[in-house]
Amino acid sequence: MQCPACKFVQAYKNGYRRGVQSYRCRRCGRQFLESYRQPRYSDEIKQRCLDLYFTGLGVKAIERVTNIHHTTVSYWIQKIDVEKVDLYALSPESLPGSKR
Repeated sequence: MQCPACKFVQAYKNGYRRGVQSYRCRRCGRQFLESYRQPRYSDEIKQRCLDLYFTGLGVKAIERVTNIHHTTVSYWIQKIDVEKVDLYALSPESLPGSKR
């Protein structure tokens, strides 16, 4: 078992979390799950939310349309580089009603 934080290979069993065995690293003491997988949204879903945002919808409206929490959508918007936002906003494909 390898620690995701320090990559040390020695860990000991440390109980269960939601029915999944958890471990604790002997070096750094971090607790982790054997089969931990961070939930992710597909790039298509992120792109759809950004398209909705740049067409004028607010983050709460995007939440109602896509069922993705508004703080997640806000994080995606803040994560975009300022240069990318400028390029996205000026590209003809991103304008509403444009032919693709």
